Amino acid sequence: MMRATAVLAITVIAMTWSSTASFACHKIKVCDFTESPPCHWSCPDLFIGRSGPAYSMTFKRLDPKAASAIANELSKVGSPQISGSTVTIKGLNKTDIPQVLNRLNIDRSAVRVPQ
Repeated sequence: MMRATAVLAITVIAMTWSSTASFACHKIKVCDFTESPPCHWSCPDLFIGRSGPAYSMTFKRLDPKAASAIANELSKVGSPQISGSTVTIKGLNKTDIPQVLNRLNIDRSAVRVPQ
């Protein structure tokens, strides 16, 4: 099985905030060095939501390789689920969110965490 890896660039293209979720489109470079050309760009939306004390992070509008790469990286923090073009990780504590953002090289100041 070929493994895709994510190389993430911190480029915020658009931001919209609400009281229950935050979203930002981050430009992500996804590379699979078994293919030619090995890399392509993806621009998923990131939603951070809160339900009671638990938080969730959802990446939407991903192509299959980017979804797989992000899920592989997030498996070190929690149990991500892939559904089509979406990757969701649920049951996070507020203190887990900076760890996830760091793993994906996303600037913390570009993301608002619901209180």
